[in-house]
Amino acid sequence: PWLMSNGERLMSIMKRLFLISMILSSGVLNASPPLIPIVFNNQQQTAIITIKANVLYKEAFRRLGYQYISQVYPAKRSIYLVEQAKIDGLVHRVQLFELQHPMLIRVKEPIVSMNIAAYGMNPKLKINHWQDLQHRSYHINYWRNIEFIQQKLQAILPKSSLEAVNSSESGLRKLMIGRADIYMGVASVVDILRQQTEFKSIKKLGACRT
Repeated sequence: PWLMSNGERLMSIMKRLFLISMILSSGVLNASPPLIPIVFNNQQQTAIITIKANVLYKEAFRRLGYQYISQVYPAKRSIYLVEQAKIDGLVHRVQLFELQHPMLIRVKEPIVSMNIAAYGMNPKLKINHWQDLQHRSYHINYWRNIEFIQQKLQAILPKSSLEAVNSSESGLRKLMIGRADIYMGVASVVDILRQQTEFKSIKKLGACRT
């Protein structure tokens, strides 16, 4: 997919979305294009990758005859909403997410890639692999909305050294007051926050493969 042009990528996405759109429409023709609510979680909305993805989704659905709108909910809340058929889809979920939620049809064409990175106050700390967190007495915060991060951390560290936070801002503030050594979060979200004056002192310690 990295070799595909924007036009080729759009056509590939549209082919995969076509089946979903047929299921959603259930054969009903409307005078105006039906709405397709798609959900981001509450911090993805500000990420640059989300802005780009929104443009691509909107155009793909427009060509299929649908209005695309994005809504913002916490990650777990969005899963509940899609299970209750209150919304039509989710975005920015890790590969194999559909195995835990078989009611969803995965659009296999990737739109964005998501990097998980470590942040802290001590620039001497270098975290480039999940294994770098092992056998250390770190107190680590992580964004509770990303289940993948929780699973990775709990597989290599005792729960007593981990703490889930409700937002990246909260995790970064805990670093600044010494209540955590490392914050694990989505790089595209945290890197934007680090441009703000409040978080200028936060250091990026490295990125971990997803």
